[in-house]
Amino acid sequence: MYLQTLELLAGEKSKFKAARYRVVSYVVDESRADVDAYLSIQGDPQKNNATFLKRLLVRRLESSINAFNKTLDNIIASTEKTLSFLKEKHRALVSKKTTLDDLEDLTLQELDEEWNEEYEAASNSISHTLFAQSISRLSTKQEEELVSKGIYLIHEDLLKPSFEHDLENDICLLKQLKKDWSGLTAQNDPKLARIKEIVRKQMQAEPNRKIVLFSQFADTIEYLRINLPHDDIIHPIAYDASCGKRAKEEIRANFDASYPHKEQEDKYNLLLTTDALSEGINLNRAGVVFNYDIPYNPTRVIQRVGRINRINRKVFSTLFIYNFFPTEIGEMQTNVKKITTNKMAMIDLIFGEDTKYLTPGETIKASLAHLPQNEAEEEISWDTKYREFLDNIREHNPKLYEQANNLPPRVRIARTTREGNSPGVLVFGRRGDVGVFSFCDKNTHQAKYISDEEAIKLFEATPDEKSFSTSSDFYPMYNLAQDKMIEEIYRPVTEHNRLIGDAKQIVAQLVLNATGNDAKYLQDLDEILADGLCTAKLQAIKKIGRSYKDNVPQAVSLLKESIPEQYVHTVLNIQKYDKSQNITVVLSVEFMGNEEKGVLL
Repeated sequence: MYLQTLELLAGEKSKFKAARYRVVSYVVDESRADVDAYLSIQGDPQKNNATFLKRLLVRRLESSINAFNKTLDNIIASTEKTLSFLKEKHRALVSKKTTLDDLEDLTLQELDEEWNEEYEAASNSISHTLFAQSISRLSTKQEEELVSKGIYLIHEDLLKPSFEHDLENDICLLKQLKKDWSGLTAQNDPKLARIKEIVRKQMQAEPNRKIVLFSQFADTIEYLRINLPHDDIIHPIAYDASCGKRAKEEIRANFDASYPHKEQEDKYNLLLTTDALSEGINLNRAGVVFNYDIPYNPTRVIQRVGRINRINRKVFSTLFIYNFFPTEIGEMQTNVKKITTNKMAMIDLIFGEDTKYLTPGETIKASLAHLPQNEAEEEISWDTKYREFLDNIREHNPKLYEQANNLPPRVRIARTTREGNSPGVLVFGRRGDVGVFSFCDKNTHQAKYISDEEAIKLFEATPDEKSFSTSSDFYPMYNLAQDKMIEEIYRPVTEHNRLIGDAKQIVAQLVLNATGNDAKYLQDLDEILADGLCTAKLQAIKKIGRSYKDNVPQAVSLLKESIPEQYVHTVLNIQKYDKSQNITVVLSVEFMGNEEKGVLL
């Protein structure tokens, strides 16, 4: 059934279109330029949504049946709502994160014949205002109100007939998947059975060795909380971002070896948590970490392991790590290339450069020596407070969170410059998965790249802060900042990097004496050297190349063991995909002095 699901979602003959998430793709060719102008876009920003959605479904399926079912329910409900709106209102909605909640009671106005004739007569040269009215066929007031919320409507006349058909097909397919998986419960879930087996054996063998289990998804943690045993041997406690300080303190009392000894407890021996507890807390009374699913960012796994690897207060001389990786079949069927890439990078980071594969016999001692050893010594990531703030908004003020997600593309505002900061224009742009901030200083008229940390600090504001319209100085600064942003996105990794330079020289020498598949492998390897290999793999090239420079077949054989052909092809395909992406300006902010303030928005 698993293979059938993957084939339905992402196989070569898959009929799942994810139509609700890529409305722009269904615009008829003759109206595409008009719609692009209306939405202020270039290309199709939604064209990869189907791929991302399939990837999410597979990741959730790999995590737990509960996470998968909840995602199916959400997509089915959202697609049904889109189809109902299309049939009743004759329009499709486009937004950054599409929602129909604001449109439930909307009364759409019909376009009179005179206006329709005017649109047809001037279809290639009409004003932006008329664009909006013609495409959505709303009054100007209605249009402005919706656009201010990041909501755009496209009339069904501008959409291909296949849009409605694909919505209906997606609903049918997803409901069938839901029905197919209804037979899998906690009683016959093989992954759950396996975790139960390992946890029980571990605790029976070493009752004093507590366990921490991490998952990316709160739905999975809730599923495990309900379905893992609560008996004389296993005593679980669950934690996610919605839990309060009291729950965190209870966890410290049960899992932190630095907690006051007389106040330590043994009420719980199994902690089920999301990455909300992957930083800033000691959990070193535990000697086992389960990664129930693997995050894209390999440093997350290092942070998870770091909760129990606290040398200054060592409780166990040996630590155990269990990793539930995505299945190879899942990766191949859904083309989730970055999971494989990051998985290999994660292995290099955690287990050291000499480890080729993740096996039960591998050790973590040497490669984890660099981790901070106590809570005071640990430097919490700069973005932790922002992620916690976002989680809090998502949990306690969902309406505000939804409004933020519905901001239209290319949004721009002006704000008062905070004390200590320079006036100017900040621009954020994205190309594929790469996002870059740039800033043009008004005083110097110089634009520069700024880090995510610097940029996010500039966004800090009080709830009552007001925004303004941009000034006449905005566009000159915006253009300079945009140029710098584009330059940074396309900036190649420097060839002066010593390891990259050495590796390129060695590969080039080997290519001269290689033939057939060996030569092709080396040529592909050369293409990914600059930005597709971690330090450990570059060092492996250097070591192998110098040791076997006179024996090219042996050198290539060893290189393929360290950097498999499948890995090289994966990175190449990712790079080709990234290079094909258009650059999109997501937002821009003008910071101005009090004397420059424009119209209050």
